[in-house]
Parts: sequence; structure tokens; C-alpha cells
Amino acid sequence: MSSDKFISKLRKLKMKVVFGEVEFNISRDKLKEFKKSKEFKIYKKHYQGEVITGSTVLLVYDMLLRYPVDIDILDTLSRDTDIVRGEYPSDFPDGYRGSVKHQFGKIFKDFIYVDLFEPKTDGHTEIDGIKFDNVLNVLKSKIRLIERSSSMTQRNKHINDISHIFTKFDI
Repeated sequence: MSSDKFISKLRKLKMKVVFGEVEFNISRDKLKEFKKSKEFKIYKKHYQGEVITGSTVLLVYDMLLRYPVDIDILDTLSRDTDIVRGEYPSDFPDGYRGSVKHQFGKIFKDFIYVDLFEPKTDGHTEIDGIKFDNVLNVLKSKIRLIERSSSMTQRNKHINDISHIFTKFDI
């Protein structure tokens, strides 16, 4: 499916939201699952108070069929320490500032990347002291990534995520 069709479907979803046909609600079960994760422990230790964006948002809204492999943060503190660029292929997402690799445990392979993005002003939802980006912002970003990604694996991941979500809301 082309990105134009995804953009059209996103508009339809926005209209359903505006007219009250669709409501986005955080799943208590998915939130509980997230709070038990390594990603949440890293968030709580290093990024508490920042807005979580990306696939983790879709996870807690029970819209994702997979578990995210990293955590995306809207970084209001403009951190510069330990940031590396280049975790994405040559096509960086809008507002991408870099990534931080957090070691978790003593095994060399046991780490989590936190991708940092410039903050947006489009609002967020806060529950249990955790801030989550607007679902529509995340979907819009995923569509942009589909358009720009040179990696078929990345493209297909985002296409599958978005296709599932649109199907879930009958779009």
C-alpha cells in the first residue's frame, strides 16, 4: 500500500476521532505489562517526566501486535551525553536527535536503545505519572518513516503496524 493511501486512511481515522466514532484508551493490562519491562525501568531511571512516543505508545493503547525493541522519548532536556547518531539507516526520522545505548545487566548483548527526538507541542496523555504521546502523532510519524526508509525490514515493520491499526478501526 502506498503512503498516499496510508495518509488518506489517517485522515479518515482523524475524522472518526473528531466525530466521536473512535476513542483511544490506554489498556490497563498493556500498561501493567509495560511497567514490568526493562524499557520502563530505563525510562523511570533516566527519563521520567519525558513523553514516550513511538511504538510503545501503540503498545499501551493495545494497537500493536509486537513488542517494541527500543523506547522513543521526546527529549525536553536536550541531552548531549552518550548520544550517538546512526542507529537508523541513512534516513533519520523527523526531529531525531540521536540514540543512547543503555546496558541492562551484565551480559554484553543485554542492552536497550533509547531514541531521542525533539519535543512536539501536540499534547500527550498522562497516566500513573507516565506521559504518552498522542496516538495520531505516532501514526503520522510511522507513515513518514514508511515514505523515507531505505530498509525493507523497517518499512515492512511500520506497514504491518499501521495496517493492523487501520483494520482494527475498520478503515
